[in-house]
Amino acid sequence: MVGDCFQSIAVEKNDENICARIKDTFSGPRCFVLLAKQKVDVSICDKIEGRDSHVSDCIQGVAEQKNDESLCAQIEKSTYSDSCYASLASLKQDASICASIEQERKRNSCYENLEASPEALAEEEQAEEEGDEKYGIIEKDGKVYIKSKPGEVLSISSSDLPDWANAQMVVVGASAVCVGPPSTISSGDSNVLLNGLPVARKGDETSHGGSITEGSDKIFINGVPAAFVGAQTVCPMVSPGPVPHVGGPISNNGY
Repeated sequence: MVGDCFQSIAVEKNDENICARIKDTFSGPRCFVLLAKQKVDVSICDKIEGRDSHVSDCIQGVAEQKNDESLCAQIEKSTYSDSCYASLASLKQDASICASIEQERKRNSCYENLEASPEALAEEEQAEEEGDEKYGIIEKDGKVYIKSKPGEVLSISSSDLPDWANAQMVVVGASAVCVGPPSTISSGDSNVLLNGLPVARKGDETSHGGSITEGSDKIFINGVPAAFVGAQTVCPMVSPGPVPHVGGPISNNGY
């Protein structure tokens, strides 16, 4: 695609001005996000036009690169700023950051997520003790741990994963079976891309303002349980028509 071509050149030349030439409504914002993270410059996010979710992804990406949760306050909508705080809490393994999350349900989920992955935490602690920090895809005891280096985006493909994990993992854009309007997964870990799309985790958002409520006990993304096909989502009751919108299980991988 033309957008992908411009994006590759922009990243290689470290020049976000090239991103402005992309007309694609996905590749254009994604280009700015990649450059903002690469330069660790949140001001680049101001150049993104369109959906609030694209701007929030950009700010969150820089916040994750800088390991600085204070940047999450620049995200106007609490739906997205809450996701930013939850991500930083997970990255820093700091439950105190969860207190900044406005929505009670998401705040509780943030606290639960930090307690829900002892295997991943134990893996990290062991690596630190051994002085051998591991990144990438790590298989151990029937589990898969996917970890990106601080300040870098980890890009993987389906062929890099065990078949069973590839069949389960979910990315942004995956669909959920719902009552009412269709719903998709709208947020994920922007530091881990599977087939070019952010990998979804427990606690990530759906397109109707809900979230993923289940995470895998065998796959962990930067310490957070991964979303999986069949995992449940919840949504607020939205009634644009005669049938209310109710969250349901994730029905496909999204790639």
